[in-house]
Amino acid sequence: TEQAQALTSLYLPFVEAACCDPLALLDLVRLRRDPQLPTDRDHGPLLDSALKTRLTDTPLFDGEKPLLDRILNLEPQLDLSRQERITFLSTQLLQKVLEEDPKLERLVFFSTSPTFANDLYSQLSNAFGDPVTRHGRPGWTKKWWRKGPQFLVCDWTAEEGLNLHGGKVCLIHADLPFSPNRMEQRIGRLDRFGVGIPIRSFVVMPDHGESRY
Repeated sequence: TEQAQALTSLYLPFVEAACCDPLALLDLVRLRRDPQLPTDRDHGPLLDSALKTRLTDTPLFDGEKPLLDRILNLEPQLDLSRQERITFLSTQLLQKVLEEDPKLERLVFFSTSPTFANDLYSQLSNAFGDPVTRHGRPGWTKKWWRKGPQFLVCDWTAEEGLNLHGGKVCLIHADLPFSPNRMEQRIGRLDRFGVGIPIRSFVVMPDHGESRY
């Protein structure tokens, strides 16, 4: 039926949001449960205007509201999981990457959600200070091309039309978007012509409840 098809089309965005940023998943659930609830956080393509319309215009199926409530009740665990991922990215994983290759000059972090990228940027800045730069903020380009180690945090808006290649650069995926084209676009920001120093990429994966790369 038409409603079944509409509900099916909502399944993948929920799964992708859960994989990329639990906070985005919670906002999708809140909007789905209560269309009048404002969602002012920026999650990029995880919750764009078209998806918001589909979430609010597609009627709930029988028994859906209790399922949404169960997800919302998981908010403390989801918040903790999200913070653990940010902490792992900004400390343990970064330390391992630098230990493996002390000559790295620049590291680029990519996440889909601007909200997640902002929170990651804040934690990295607290840990490392001035070398950390956020794509899109005033003066970020000048800071990125300075001599010495530099860290750049990007969201989905940096996946196209950006040239970051040159020098010894490493790419860290804070999440994995479901679109292979977007993954290629991320890598292409650092290795646009397929020449020069090979670009290494790292991805956080679950391993028995713990993060690894």
